[in-house]
This record gives sequence, structure tokens and C-alpha cells, in this order.
Amino acid sequence: MPKVTSLLCANSAAPTNNLALDDQFNAARRAAIALTDQYSESALDDPDRDELWRRAMLQTERARLLLDEWLGSVNVEFDSP
Repeated sequence: MPKVTSLLCANSAAPTNNLALDDQFNAARRAAIALTDQYSESALDDPDRDELWRRAMLQTERARLLLDEWLGSVNVEFDSP
């Protein structure tokens, strides 16, 4: 599995109280990746394949919602080129 780095690495100005939210996002992201890998490695006739897909999509959505929450809680500034 590829290494998942913290969102806070990219924004050192992020408040430390967002660390828990960042940890939750990263855990949810890793779980979504693991479920997606399980799905892609499952046989086409696996009776659990549909359930794996459903769980992967739900976990991906959970990670996305956590990311949205994290992004809403930090002030991110981008340098223009």
C-alpha cells in the first residue's frame, strides 16, 4: 500500500486542534484504499463482490466528508505563480 502522508505536512500553519481530524481522514482514506484493493482483487464471481464495492464507496465518501470538514477548518492560502 502506498504511504499516506498527513494533510498537515502541506500546511504547517494548520492549528494543532485539527490533528485529530487529520488522523481520522487519513485512517478513513487508508481503509477506503484497502477496501478498493480487496474489491479489485476479488474474483468476478465472488458472492461478496457487490458488498465489497458498497463498503468501498461508503468508506470513500466518509473520507471525502472528513476531508471537506478539515478543509473548512483551516485557512489555506495558495501562492500565485
